[in-house]
Amino acid sequence: MWWLIESADPTITIGVETWLNTAVYDSEIFPSQYQVYRNDRHDGYGGVIIVVKDSVISDPVDFAPSSETVFVRILRDNNQPPLIVCAAYRRPSSSSDYMDTLCKDIGPTSRSSVL
Repeated sequence: MWWLIESADPTITIGVETWLNTAVYDSEIFPSQYQVYRNDRHDGYGGVIIVVKDSVISDPVDFAPSSETVFVRILRDNNQPPLIVCAAYRRPSSSSDYMDTLCKDIGPTSRSSVL
């Protein structure tokens, strides 16, 4: 992952199925000029991540704890509203209830509280 990030030099990277856990430090897999936002699954599988270059002002958004998601607010120039970036994963074995919960979590009522 480190080589890919250094060679492509992306501003934002989004990933799913990270298989990371608390024993793996951000600095082990990402260069220091990136801010890492991740939601690791407790069983060591799955997991989602958003990686943002330090030159971009970003902060985590915490409003969908029932979903396997991570949300990040990206501040933009010229008084434009912030950009909300999301990484979401739905396990193949999940029921349709999971998608209903995810849609409810990111619906218009939830979004207005983070902007």
